[in-house]
Amino acid sequence: MDFQKAILKIGKTSKDSKETAACKDMTVQYNPASLSFSSRAGLVEERGAGETGLETQKSAVFPPETTLHVELFFEEMDENQTGFVQRQVEELLSLVMQEAGRQVVFAWGDMSFGGELESVSASYTMFRGNGAPIRANASLSIRQAEADCDAGTNKSEQGYWEKAWKDFQKLSQR
Repeated sequence: MDFQKAILKIGKTSKDSKETAACKDMTVQYNPASLSFSSRAGLVEERGAGETGLETQKSAVFPPETTLHVELFFEEMDENQTGFVQRQVEELLSLVMQEAGRQVVFAWGDMSFGGELESVSASYTMFRGNGAPIRANASLSIRQAEADCDAGTNKSEQGYWEKAWKDFQKLSQR
């Protein structure tokens, strides 16, 4: 059986202009052992009196959203890969610092999840004698949003979740 590597597609095509930001593919070194999702219902947040003591009412509407959490692993296999782990980790960390870099699609097999890279945390877990990192893990959180890199079906789109709800309703009627 041939295992397909997961890919993180980075970049976004601008819808309001004719310019296209090139999507960069980052193939993960090891496929994740698991993926986790968290969803929250849409809500309206209301606030009372402002700082001036006036009875002001502020509200914000948050749409329902889903977030993908995935942990990636990196390891230098031999001396010829010197700096590989540190470069991969620093590239992931740099993505949240640039608006275009935060638009990503995580694709693995038939599944893809597009959105905005919300957070990245990384840990170096093994080092060479000279202090160079040779093993690391990185945790990514991708918040549901539209992403334009071509990666097949974007399961973060609202239509996907509406179909999942209808399928659930069909199963519950049996």
